[in-house]
Amino acid sequence: MATMAASMKGQTPELKRYLRSNKLPDIYEALLTGLAVMCPGDPLQFILDKLRCLKENGIDELNWDMFVEEHMRPPNKIITESNLDFIFNLDDESMIDYIDIPVNIQRGQGYFGGRFEGITKNRTIWPTPEMYATAYGHYNMSLKNMCFSAWMQYYLHKKKKKQAMEKKMNRAALHHAHRILRVHLNVWRDWLRYRKGCQAMAYHKLKRIYFVSVGIVLFREWRAVAKRNKDQREYFERLERGENVDDEETFGQGDGDAQDKLSGQLGIELAVKVFSFLDIADLARCACVCRSWKVIAYHSSLWNRLDFSKVRNRVTDTVTTKLLSKCRPYLIHLSMRGCSQLHSSTFMAVSECRNLQDLNLSECKGLDDESLKLVVKGCKIILYLNLSHTHITDASLRTISKYCHNVQFLSLGYCKKFSDRGLQYLSAGKCSKKLEYLDLSGCLQITPDGFKSLSHGCTMLQTLILNEFPTLNDDCMIAIAAKCTKIHTLSILGSPLLTDETFKRLANNRHLRKLRVEGNQRMSDLSLKAIGKNCTDLEHLYLADCQRLTDVSLKAIANCTKLVVCNIADVVQITNTGVQNLAEGSCAGSLRELNLTNCIRVGDMAMFNIRKFKNMVYLSVCFCEHISEKSGIELLGQLHALVSLDISGCNCSDEGLSSLGKYNNHLRDVTLSECADITDLGLQKFTQQCKDIERLDLSHCKLLTDGAIKNLAFCCRYLTSLNLAGCKLITNLSIQYLSGVCHHLHTLDISGCIIITDKALKYLRKGCKKLKYLTMLYCKGITKHAAMKMMRHVPALKYSDDEIPIYYGYK
Repeated sequence: MATMAASMKGQTPELKRYLRSNKLPDIYEALLTGLAVMCPGDPLQFILDKLRCLKENGIDELNWDMFVEEHMRPPNKIITESNLDFIFNLDDESMIDYIDIPVNIQRGQGYFGGRFEGITKNRTIWPTPEMYATAYGHYNMSLKNMCFSAWMQYYLHKKKKKQAMEKKMNRAALHHAHRILRVHLNVWRDWLRYRKGCQAMAYHKLKRIYFVSVGIVLFREWRAVAKRNKDQREYFERLERGENVDDEETFGQGDGDAQDKLSGQLGIELAVKVFSFLDIADLARCACVCRSWKVIAYHSSLWNRLDFSKVRNRVTDTVTTKLLSKCRPYLIHLSMRGCSQLHSSTFMAVSECRNLQDLNLSECKGLDDESLKLVVKGCKIILYLNLSHTHITDASLRTISKYCHNVQFLSLGYCKKFSDRGLQYLSAGKCSKKLEYLDLSGCLQITPDGFKSLSHGCTMLQTLILNEFPTLNDDCMIAIAAKCTKIHTLSILGSPLLTDETFKRLANNRHLRKLRVEGNQRMSDLSLKAIGKNCTDLEHLYLADCQRLTDVSLKAIANCTKLVVCNIADVVQITNTGVQNLAEGSCAGSLRELNLTNCIRVGDMAMFNIRKFKNMVYLSVCFCEHISEKSGIELLGQLHALVSLDISGCNCSDEGLSSLGKYNNHLRDVTLSECADITDLGLQKFTQQCKDIERLDLSHCKLLTDGAIKNLAFCCRYLTSLNLAGCKLITNLSIQYLSGVCHHLHTLDISGCIIITDKALKYLRKGCKKLKYLTMLYCKGITKHAAMKMMRHVPALKYSDDEIPIYYGYK
C-alpha cells in the first residue's frame, strides 16, 4: 500500500479526477474485501473473474461487498475511506489547482500571506477569491452544523423528558383507576357473597319443600299402587276360589269423587286442550254435564274441526245443518267420510262455510255433480279436497278446475265415472299449477292419453298415488316422469305391468324420497341401482312381493344416508348378505324400520348384523324359519331402541322370550303369533320384565292357559290391544282377569276360543268400557243373542259361530 501510495503521489490532478470519476478506488475496495474475506486459492484468477463480471454488468451496481458470498458478508467495511484516500492520494490539498502568479515573492512566504517552506524557487502560490469563498462557506456550514446538532440534542432531551413524564402520568392514572375499581369490586364481592348466601338458604328451603312434596306424592302413589295391587290380588284370589263377583264393582273404576276438578283446577285453556281429544258425540255429552262444561264444550277452538265420520251411522241432515250453522265462521276442517245419509241440505250448509280449507267427502253416497258444484262455489279457498269412492263425473272435475283456484290436495281414488276428458279439464284449470297431491287409485278407466294430459298441465305434482291399478303401464308413467319432475312421493301398489324403464325415468328426476311398490314381478335390480345412484334423499322404500329383487338391490340403496323405512317383505331372494350390505352402508345410522317378513333365506347372521342399526324402533322377521332361538332371537334384545317387534312363526320358546325381555324392557308392541313353544312360564317372565307393553299378539300360541293371562293382566295394566285368536285353552276366567284390571283395552280378538261363553261378554261390558274392536269368530260357546247385545257397547264387532277352520290346527 505504501508503495502504491508513493507511486500515486506525483500524479497530476487530472489523472486523480479520472480515477475518482471511474470508481477505481471503489473497485479496488471491493476486490480487496473479496480477497480478504473469501481467501480464494488462486487470487489472480479470482480478480480476473470479478473484473470480467464488472465488465459484463457495469459499475452502476458496484458495492464494497459485492464480491463476497451472501452468508460470509461482514457487517462493517474492512478498508476505511481514509486508507483509500491515502493509497490514491486523493486528499483535498493534493487536488488544489496550481496557479502561476507573475509576482516575485520572497522565499518561504505563507499560503495565506505567511511564509512557506519547501516552495520552489521559480513558483509562488496565492489563494484565489473562490478559495476564500469556499473556505468561508465550509467554516460557516461547520458552525451551523455544530449549532444545529446542539439544538437537536437539546430538543430530543426535552422531548424524551416530556414523553417520560407523560408515561408516568398515564401509569399513575391507570393505577388510580384500578384502585377505584378494586374498591368497587370488593364492595360488589361482599354484596354478591351476601346475595349468594341468601339464595343458597332459599334454595335449600325450596329443595327441602320440593323433596317433601315429591315424597308425599310418591307416598300417595305408592299407597294407591299398593292398594290397587292388594285389591287385584284379592280379586284374583276370589276368582280362583270361584266366588261370585258378577255384581260387585271392579276395582280401579273410580274413587267416588264427583267434584268438577277439570274446570275448577285446570283452568279454561287446559280444559279446552283436554276436550280437544273428544269427538262430536262426546262433546255433546260433556255439554250436558254442567254449565261450566257446557262453556268449555262450546269453545270456538274446539269447533274449527268437525269429524262426522265417527258417528257416520247416526248423523242426519238436521244435525249437520244445525252444527254447521253454529260453527261456520271458524270452521276450517270438515270430514264427512262415510256419511251416507246426508243430502243436498247438508251440502248447502257446507257451502256457507266460507273459511273452509279442508273438506273430506269420501264415501258420501249422496254427493253428485250438482251438490259438489254448490259446495265449491261457496268454499273458494279449499286447499284439501277428498272425493274418493264417490260418483262424480267429468262435470265435477270441470267445476273444480273453474272454482277451486287454490286446491293443493285432491283425492279421486276409486271414482269410476270420470274419464280422460275430466283430467283434461283439471290440467287446463287454474288450480293445475298449484296441485301437489293427487290420488287416482283404482281409476282403471284412465288411459295413457289421460296421463299425458295430466302431465302437461299439473307439472307441480309432488305426490302421486296410483294403487290397485293393474292396467297401469310404462306409457302412462313415462309421460308423468317426463313432465312432472318434482314428484318425491310415489305409490303404485298392485301395478304388475311396470318395468325397469319406468323406475329409471323416475330416478333420473333425483327428487324421489318415498317409493311404494307391491306385487311387481318385472322390476329387477337395475331399477334399484338407478334409484340408489340418483335418489340420494330416499327416505321410505316399500318393495313388498317383488320377487326379482336380490341382495344387489339392498347394496344399491345402502348409501342412501336418509333412509328411514325399508320394507322388503316377501322378497324371497334376500339373504344374509343383503342385510349385511344394508348394515354396512351409510343408511345404518338413519334406518328406523325394517320389514323382512317371509324372507326365508335370512338367518342368524342377519340378526348379528341387524345389531348395527342403533336407531331401529320397528323390526319384523315373520316366518324367517332359519332364525334360531339362542343365536338369533336373543341378539334382538340388544337393540335397545327397539319398540315394536314381530317374530311370528319363528323358533321362539320360553327361553328366547325371557332373554328378549331381559335385555330390552322398552318394548311396546310385540307379535308372537304362531310361536307354538311358548308356555305360561315364558310369558310370565316376559311380562314381568316388559311391563309397558301396550299391544300384544299371542294368536295361535296353543299352550297358553288362564295362568298366562293372569300374569299378563297383573303386570301389563296399560294394555290396549290383545290378540288371543286360536288359544283354545283360554276360558272365561282369563276374560275376567282382563276386564278387572286392563281398563284401557280397546282391541280384543278371541276368535277360536271355543271354551269362552256369554259370561265373558258380561265381564267385558263391565270392565272394558273403552273396548271398540271385538272379534269373536268361530266362538261356538257364545250365542248370537249375546253377540247382538254386545254390539250396543262395541262399535266394531265381528262374530260367527261357524266350524273351526282346518288351518287353526285343532284336533
